[in-house]
Formats: sequence, C-alpha cells, structure tokens
Amino acid sequence: MNETNANEAQQVEKIWKALAKYGIHTEAELKEAVKKMKPLNIGCMVSVRNGSEAAV
Repeated sequence: MNETNANEAQQVEKIWKALAKYGIHTEAELKEAVKKMKPLNIGCMVSVRNGSEAAV
C-alpha cells in the first residue's frame, strides 16, 4: 500500500470512529441517517459576497 492509500485508509477509519459515536456503524445506517437529516442551509457558504461574483 502506498502512502496516499495509507492516508486515505486512516481518514476513513477516523470517519467511521466518529460516526460510531452517533450510533452509525454501517453504510446502511449512514444512508438512513442522511435521509432523516433536516435540510441544511448552506447559503452563507455559496452566496455572492460584497456584490462580487468571485470570492477571494
């Protein structure tokens, strides 16, 4: 396994550990949890800032 794959595997492991804290242990449980989520307003992250089309 090369370094990139090892880092990705470590990241995936960390994500699953974090999800386990919320009772999510399988992909099916994750999909169900996402379905049950309330809508997330991300407007503040995608809105035009100060009348400029390009955010810096």
